[in-house]
Amino acid sequence: MHVAYFVLLGAFWGLSPSFYKVLGPDGMPISHIIVLAGLGVGAGLAVCGRVSLRRSLADRRLLLYGLGCGGLLNAPFALQIMFAAHIPAAVLAIVFSTAPFCNYVLALATGRDRLQPHRVLALLAGLASSVVLVVTRDHAEGGGFSLWTLAAFSCPVLFAVYNWFTAHRWPPHVSVYQAGMAESFASALFALPVLLIAAPPWAMALPSLSSYGLVGFLAVMWVAERIVYYTLIRDRGPVYTAQSIYVAAPAGVLYGMAFFQERPDIWLWISLVLVISALWLNNARPGAKPARADGASPGPGRPASAGGAGAGVTEAEVSPSA
Repeated sequence: MHVAYFVLLGAFWGLSPSFYKVLGPDGMPISHIIVLAGLGVGAGLAVCGRVSLRRSLADRRLLLYGLGCGGLLNAPFALQIMFAAHIPAAVLAIVFSTAPFCNYVLALATGRDRLQPHRVLALLAGLASSVVLVVTRDHAEGGGFSLWTLAAFSCPVLFAVYNWFTAHRWPPHVSVYQAGMAESFASALFALPVLLIAAPPWAMALPSLSSYGLVGFLAVMWVAERIVYYTLIRDRGPVYTAQSIYVAAPAGVLYGMAFFQERPDIWLWISLVLVISALWLNNARPGAKPARADGASPGPGRPASAGGAGAGVTEAEVSPSA
């Protein structure tokens, strides 16, 4: 099931940049996107998970966790939308392909994981799949190295910090829906002052209705994406989850085949073989099932721990072991 979630999350991530490209030229301010999407995703998760808002508001640890996640997510999310308007999609894809390495380095630096040959090989295979595919696309030639490109490397680093926080500060007895809802509402809350000060709706030419419709569609898609993301973060940890970015590049090409009649080439199949190799390497190590970030036991018939995230759980334990 986790492998299916892994592929699905990469498919979501492969589709999103295309929408960012559409929203940017239409003049949709980033603060508007974050506020509208945050409110929509938060409400969608509350409905899907039948979350009690009154009980959630009374949970101080959930509120602090949501504020932390929302604050840490807003910075790289806003930056990637901004970079999408200045950097060719091919170059940006390669930059984001370094995200798993940033997550792994952070896990090693914080003692949450240990250096493992099969994990390094999986990272290298996944990176190679993205590089091989991206540099062989027709539009890849237009991307030169610039200060924008250099600045874009801040996104994988910031996303690594965000992933680490979501996994290792998970409050006890909190569901995937509660965690995602708290983060989404907090994200909108943080962006609201920016919207009111820098881009108030009454003092600007509003984007087209189609742009707001696209944000609404994205909110629906992100409800599903948040469920998948938080499930993987809780059950498998940030190093495993971040490698979903390797599925995004071939997924983007497959979207082109499905919607724009683009023809596959040998590089696509090579990239897919490398992605499959990375998936196999990432799931090949035998051992016990990983400990979940929420402290619940992964095995049947065993009581959940009350310790929550960070209660003596190492990244090596949270990461895939089967």
